[in-house]
Amino acid sequence: MNDKLFAQATRSKLRFTTVRGQVSVEDLWDMPLTSKDGFNLNQVGKAVQGQLKDAGDDLVPVTMTPTAEDKRNTLRLDVIKAIIAVKVEETDRAKKAAARAAERERLVELLAKKQDEKMAGMSEAEIKRKLKAIDTAEDDETAVV
Repeated sequence: MNDKLFAQATRSKLRFTTVRGQVSVEDLWDMPLTSKDGFNLNQVGKAVQGQLKDAGDDLVPVTMTPTAEDKRNTLRLDVIKAIIAVKVEETDRAKKAAARAAERERLVELLAKKQDEKMAGMSEAEIKRKLKAIDTAEDDETAVV
């Protein structure tokens, strides 16, 4: 579905009016979902939606068949909605990945703390044995070189 939509939009060289001028379909991907300066997908979509609603105030349309411009505006709105959906999904995935990474980091820190507690519970004799084993291993590695 989206492939056909974007093929139609790019083949017709569809342009979108923004506060910074006309932009292409490709340019929409670089726009934020929302922003304070009005240069965002939400505002572009609202403008296109307004053009569709401005077709007339009458409940019964003057013509039953949509004009060419109505069709282009419908295509514009569909393209914007598709891009917004993709960007929202990407943002959600990134947030979930960041949450998993943060939880993993906390668990690694907790594991290190538990291992420190375990080592702190060792007797003096156990600590000396481990140190001697480490020193002996270092001596063996030095002799090989």
